[in-house]
This record gives sequence, structure tokens and C-alpha cells, in this order.
Amino acid sequence: MTALIQTSQAALMLDKTDIGPVTAAICLTAWSHHGRVRSEAAFATLAGVNPIPAFSGNTVRHRLNRDGDRRLNRALRIAVLTRMTHTRKSAPTSSDAEPKAAPPKRSDAA
Repeated sequence: MTALIQTSQAALMLDKTDIGPVTAAICLTAWSHHGRVRSEAAFATLAGVNPIPAFSGNTVRHRLNRDGDRRLNRALRIAVLTRMTHTRKSAPTSSDAEPKAAPPKRSDAA
């Protein structure tokens, strides 16, 4: 599979540490052809990760779109989780793992 992807238009994806051959193949099949995805917003809509407004009275919020290609959505999720795991900034440091000492209690008996 890797040899097929290296000869396709998804070959640049394999250079990323968080994209494997299966994820690249899923993205390539969802992309399909040149005219299908015209922008990043169109790709987000295709994957079902674009925000849509959710109104509740006077409160305006956004939620993720539930439509879209579920396989592509899962492939993007795996890529993001892998990147978060292997990126230095998001990995927990040794100082985060150590419990912090509680401040001394004050006695009001005085």
C-alpha cells in the first residue's frame, strides 16, 4: 500500500510523522479529484469537522457538524491524537507528574 501511495498525489502526506499509509489512503479517496475540495473549509465540511451555529435563545454557540465522511473524520482524529502524543509541547513533563505539596494549614487557635 505504501508503494501505491508514494506514486500518488498523497505522497507528501507520508513525510509527516502522524500520517501513515492508511490515513493517507483514506484522505486521498475522500479527496477524489481536483474539483471536489476547493478550500480548507470545503475539506472541513467534507470531513464533518466544520463548526455550525447552534442557537439557544440569545446565546450563540457553535457545534461540530455531524454530517460528512465518517472514515475521513476518524482518520483525521487518529492523526491529531498521534500528533498530540508525539509533539514535545503537548507531552507531559516530569514536573507535571510530580504531586505538588499542599500549603501548610493555618490554625485559628491563637
